[in-house]
Amino acid sequence: METFSLKKFFGSFFQWLPWVKTARYAIGIALIFGVILFVYLKFKPQTQNTTFTGTVGKVNIVQSAKRFFIPFIEGGVEQRQGADAFNSYLRAGLRFEF
Repeated sequence: METFSLKKFFGSFFQWLPWVKTARYAIGIALIFGVILFVYLKFKPQTQNTTFTGTVGKVNIVQSAKRFFIPFIEGGVEQRQGADAFNSYLRAGLRFEF
């Protein structure tokens, strides 16, 4: 096992390879958050507010827009019949409702 060296630790700040690796990780994390933000903004619920006044007074109608594609992530643990081990799963996808 290699021992910790302050000289090697501080020397790595002046090498280009650790900075390239750090930039690669930062870009990857930014892309993942970008995809999550895109999906959230694309599929977030939208409401339509309609306000009108008539002879009976003020009426406020709130309608929520119909969503056709609903993203989902679900996980679970199951045990099959005759098996000793448990299986876990994680599913992600789009649910279509009409």
